[in-house]
Amino acid sequence: LTVMGLDGEDTVRRILASGHRLGRGTARRFTRVYLPSAVVRSHGRGDGKHAWTRPEWVDAGAKPARPISSVILKGDDAMDVLADARAFLGLERWYAERGIPYRRGYLLHGPPGSGKTSLVCAVAGELRLPIYQLRLSGAGLDDEAFQRLLAATSRRAVVLLEDVDAARGAAVGSRTGEAMNRASPTSSGGVGGGGGRPESFDAAGGLTLPGLLNALDGVGAVDGRLLFMTCHRASSLEPALVRPGRIDVRVGFGPPDGTQAAALFRHFYRAETRRTGTSSMGADGKMNRHGEARADDDSARSSPQKKKRPVAFGGAPPPTDPDSLDRLAERFADAAARSMWDLHPDGDDVAASMAALQGHLMMHREDPEGAIDSL
Repeated sequence: LTVMGLDGEDTVRRILASGHRLGRGTARRFTRVYLPSAVVRSHGRGDGKHAWTRPEWVDAGAKPARPISSVILKGDDAMDVLADARAFLGLERWYAERGIPYRRGYLLHGPPGSGKTSLVCAVAGELRLPIYQLRLSGAGLDDEAFQRLLAATSRRAVVLLEDVDAARGAAVGSRTGEAMNRASPTSSGGVGGGGGRPESFDAAGGLTLPGLLNALDGVGAVDGRLLFMTCHRASSLEPALVRPGRIDVRVGFGPPDGTQAAALFRHFYRAETRRTGTSSMGADGKMNRHGEARADDDSARSSPQKKKRPVAFGGAPPPTDPDSLDRLAERFADAAARSMWDLHPDGDDVAASMAALQGHLMMHREDPEGAIDSL
């Protein structure tokens, strides 16, 4: 950088300060996400040159920071996790003075679609931390690679280990996986592997349970990170993986209750989310339930179709007041409780989830009455 002028040094300082402010503002609005990717490395020259691949973190881009208010859990679980994580980040000296490893681990367990990953994203967004997301079943992931990936994360970051009980059918640390390893010591392509490697993903030498545990809290383990593990069933995990000291906070996720369903409805249709003056408006400033411009009153009356309900996003109510929204939310909660298992054709755990309710509301994003009546 070359600056011409009498006040060149001051100019550079102002540019740097402006960039710093801009960066902080961006960090408030976005959360950076990093994923492991196989990177080819080479060594030597000529006939002696050889290449190999190893996983390294790559920037997967920035996603809008998610507010904690958008994660609706039972009770105060979401706020409690956020408060715990925020307190941890301010206690580094306290940990050091007492000789306690500066680490914090969280286990989020429950069915798919219940909000586990959403909570992690919201915590990272509120604390302005990057997310390093990793699946233990990733190709080429062994003890050394896993240790290297953890060491390469930022000093303060969220490390997310997803579905630790479902990697390749039986995750590292899974009781099912351990039993399969003992029962199939000569398996050539699946869990177990030959050569007596403990709890390995495959015969070629994958991530082992001892390697995982050593990377998490061994002598060379990294400090200062917020470690989140997600799984479907906590009971299937090896106790050593989730013992106190490795996992400090456990949060269970289950089917949404009436309070959650009503809260989701209020959040979805609250007045602040409505938009006016969009290109979807008709001449009368109104939209239909599909976000399309409505015809004028005369043409609407002449149409044989059923009269459209007022919309929630087009600027015109309903509902315009909290009491009306509360009444609709309670009706939605009652209807959801009766129809929960009809929201998914397979009738599996995904149906009884916040994701299923949100998907239903998305189909009626401008018609709260329709969202209730169609349940």
